[in-house]
Amino acid sequence: MQLLPRPYDEHQGRSREITQAVKANPWTRFLFYSPKTVSITLRDEPDAEKAMPTHWLNLLLGLVSRPPVLFPKLTELSIRSLQGVNLVIPFHIAAASNLRSLTVSDFSVTGRYDPSITEKVTSLVANFLFNSPKLSKLNLQSPLTESMLYPLSQYPSLESVSFVLPTFSLLRCMEPLNSMTGLKSVTLSAAGGPVDRHLYPKTGLHLKKISGPASRVKSNATSLKVTGGSLAIFKTVAVLVSPSLRSFIAKFSRGMGEHGGDDGAFITLLLLHRLSHVSQHIEHISFERDDPELELVEAYAAWLESEPARFTPQDLARDLPQLQNLTVLSFKFIAFVDKAFTVQLVAILPNLPKLQTLCLLPRPLTRHERHCLTLPTLECVRSLSSTNAALEHLTISIDLSTIPSDTPDLSHPGHALETLFIAPFYTPFKLCTSDLVSLSTYLDHLFPNLKDLTSFFEKSHHSNIPGLAEASALASSLWIDVDRMVRSYQSLRKHVYAQFADNHFAS
Repeated sequence: MQLLPRPYDEHQGRSREITQAVKANPWTRFLFYSPKTVSITLRDEPDAEKAMPTHWLNLLLGLVSRPPVLFPKLTELSIRSLQGVNLVIPFHIAAASNLRSLTVSDFSVTGRYDPSITEKVTSLVANFLFNSPKLSKLNLQSPLTESMLYPLSQYPSLESVSFVLPTFSLLRCMEPLNSMTGLKSVTLSAAGGPVDRHLYPKTGLHLKKISGPASRVKSNATSLKVTGGSLAIFKTVAVLVSPSLRSFIAKFSRGMGEHGGDDGAFITLLLLHRLSHVSQHIEHISFERDDPELELVEAYAAWLESEPARFTPQDLARDLPQLQNLTVLSFKFIAFVDKAFTVQLVAILPNLPKLQTLCLLPRPLTRHERHCLTLPTLECVRSLSSTNAALEHLTISIDLSTIPSDTPDLSHPGHALETLFIAPFYTPFKLCTSDLVSLSTYLDHLFPNLKDLTSFFEKSHHSNIPGLAEASALASSLWIDVDRMVRSYQSLRKHVYAQFADNHFAS
């Protein structure tokens, strides 16, 4: 807007200059630059209202000389302010014929709107949905409201959306998503509400559709990413997951109330089972919690353990191998009621031949002795090296209390695994020389093409979560030593192979 003439001269402030500026077509300079604009961010600027008062901009916008489309090549708009002209401009550029992407910042306060702000945000959303025919990406960081649902349901052409769901009527807010038949990517976040164990699905009922209008699933989304409490994530999956889904990412946030530490301990395996039953062509499944150190209160942990059938569905072991296209499977800082679940899961992995990335970093329910994890051993890793040839990235918690004495045979070119991050349990972080050599040789023979053993721990070492940072620092010291030895083996092999090749051709 600085390309337009100002309403007064800062030194003279005379009306004559104002009149002459308007009569001389004030849009001339603007029209020289505006066709080149492809991205705009509207944000608060110091003295913005003084430089371009709202009333003066409205006058200019009403002139006959004003171009019908202000920014004909605009493809991306970000609205970070609703002050002054920042609220006026969006209503005059919605008709930009090429606008593809719209981001609206969060103008609520802890999820609640001032009434006037609600009207402004709703008007903005409706304005672009009805006036920007090529809009395909909508990132609405302000929480959805009831008044926004109708315009959303009337706009089926969006391909990618990101919404913040309010704590009220989650199902009602998800209903418009099923009417958007062109939708491919959905990102949702919901505030963690009070955890009520009575609202969770009963044993054996987690595969059934949720009743109500939202259960008429029409979604063709291929990517679904959800952040929030367990119940909100389960409802989202129950409503939106379909055979079209190819990628699912869930991040559990801490809930509120007596059992606020739920963070997916109840729901993760039920979600996994539902995905394996409904979306059998899925390629990416990831579960993570936002607080790696969060522990369940003892009373809640006891309740979880009281009905174990709820948490390891009987058919999971049978249905999971149906995901023959699965390339990514990740459980990051997830607590399982069955402390040996990861061992059981590793036994199923040979049935997933396309798996390329695996992350298994479970957490115990509490620090009580009965919740000590039963983890895979290095022998399990050895099994993976022979059954999952496509595996390229492995992050896993391992019981390192015993290092196998028998070294695997070395083959060429060997397994294709490139990154291996092992969170060591039940072992000192500083190994004696003989154990260090045995461990390094063992891993090198299993995976002779390793490129990285340490970066995961080096990054986590700088985490703002004290326990994670400390554990990563200790683990990093171990794997730096192993990495040095593995690299020396690789360097020696490379030299030997090169020498062999030279001798072969020489002869």
